[in-house]
Amino acid sequence: MKLPKKDPKPLQLPTDPKTLIWVGAVLLLLGAVVPLLMVVKIIPSTFLINFVSYAFQLVGMVSATTGIFSVVKVRRDDLKKKDNIFHEPRHPDEK
Repeated sequence: MKLPKKDPKPLQLPTDPKTLIWVGAVLLLLGAVVPLLMVVKIIPSTFLINFVSYAFQLVGMVSATTGIFSVVKVRRDDLKKKDNIFHEPRHPDEK
């Protein structure tokens, strides 16, 4: 008896705006702490660690910015639904 094959779920990245902001903040913090630890000679300064630190900063900034823009968009969409002031008035010829 063969079991039916299940399709594996693809990797799901967090899309909640607050999660993106927190992930971005943690990555930005790591991207600042790692170079500080290299400067005070607690960890050695290697090309790989420098590159990873830069990647943390870059991905953290993009993630946090995306999360902030998502929060703003959700709030603007809520305002549009509530107030309906952003829609252009209908032309008098339209029914």
